[in-house]
Amino acid sequence: MFEDLNFDSYPDIRVSENYGDVNISYSYFLYDPKTSIYRYSKQLFNNIINPKGLYQNKVLIGQSHDGCCFYEKSIWYHNNLYKFSINYLKNKGGEMIHYNDKNKVIKKTSINKVMFENAPLIKMIDNNL
Repeated sequence: MFEDLNFDSYPDIRVSENYGDVNISYSYFLYDPKTSIYRYSKQLFNNIINPKGLYQNKVLIGQSHDGCCFYEKSIWYHNNLYKFSINYLKNKGGEMIHYNDKNKVIKKTSINKVMFENAPLIKMIDNNL
């Protein structure tokens, strides 16, 4: 599928890799206008499951879950990735990880259930999936 995944006005490619009952993962290839080559994005592949583009906000969002209780929500915004996770079964808080465009961790923050369910970035995901 062609779509502008990084909002640079060039069409990128995503190819379905795994189609499960709940989670759909993709390989992502971002167009590099300097070289006219599509480059594989490991960062998006590893982190954006069930993607949806919010083109008016220039945001790519995703959400996945594993079993009954482990949930992840991801936001790709201005070449930065924000990933939120929580495990309801363990009744423990989760975490928010902020990565830069080189997939390096900028910041890790512990979050609780209320933050996971009500943070503004999370609300943006939930309202659009």
